[in-house]
Amino acid sequence: MTAIADIWTALERSTREERGWLTRRLNPNALVALYAAVAGQSGQIALLLEVDAEYPAARGFSVRAIPQVGNAVRIELALTAQSYRNIFAVLVDDVVSCVTGCSSESEAAAIFLSRLHIWQEFMRRYSPEGLSLSEQVGLVSELYVLNEFLLDHFSEMQAVSAWTGPLDGLHDFELGRFHIEVKGSAASPPTTFNVSHVAQLEPAEHQSLLLTYLAWSISSEGATTLPALVEGIRSKLSDRDSAARMQFDELLINAGYLDIHESIYRNSAFHKTLQYWFSVTEGFPRIRATDLQAGILDCSYIVDIAACQPFVVSEKQAFEMIAGRQA
Repeated sequence: MTAIADIWTALERSTREERGWLTRRLNPNALVALYAAVAGQSGQIALLLEVDAEYPAARGFSVRAIPQVGNAVRIELALTAQSYRNIFAVLVDDVVSCVTGCSSESEAAAIFLSRLHIWQEFMRRYSPEGLSLSEQVGLVSELYVLNEFLLDHFSEMQAVSAWTGPLDGLHDFELGRFHIEVKGSAASPPTTFNVSHVAQLEPAEHQSLLLTYLAWSISSEGATTLPALVEGIRSKLSDRDSAARMQFDELLINAGYLDIHESIYRNSAFHKTLQYWFSVTEGFPRIRATDLQAGILDCSYIVDIAACQPFVVSEKQAFEMIAGRQA
């Protein structure tokens, strides 16, 4: 008789007519707990693995699994902070719309949890009151490039899929071997831009990088508001590619944009005062990883726009550079 068989036999002698399992741990020194077990009522022998199930949780909501009759488990998603009530309603609408079309319970559970992971990241990064003005400037700048440049030159799905900024990509847009970094500013006068980490202006091997800089003035009146820009792109995508429209809406959540904050965003109208395209090549003013002294792992810095002027290219040249690398 094996050791595990001896343990089951000993447990069987101890069983009582009760629900649940009678258990004995098999590997007390191991990280993961394994138990020999005998069911109290049926005498069924078993091996039990005990782990902490990690369900998404964040500011504003909690998730827990509640065992039901038989093998069923009810997953409970609950609001935990009233300040997130409006966002929680949007979250629930999103989860319901994604899960409703599932063809199996296992698919539904997987999609349910995957959507919650997206919202978990949203809650971690953004305020329930909406994007700050500086965050709006950044998003308006990226959406402007998407709408006025990529959607004019590439297919809808290709353009939307290239928008990697909301997914914490290295650069804001990635078109195969060509990347685009977008910098936006509402400063007056617009003379500098910030670089947040050393890799931001350093393309990977066999890749090329363009940087576009947009300067904005902001007033209380005007046609180019953040919601107007979003709706314009949505309308364009809905007419041409519904799948691209769905992906765009998901990326907006990753970027911190929710329609419930429209009334706030409509108070800020953006007027573009200038735009530059730069080819980030040898000699461009930047700090590279090879420039860092031993012990310095990363850095952020400010670049003078005037120093970038020798690297200016036209929008047409920018497209031709990207198209050439795509070929």
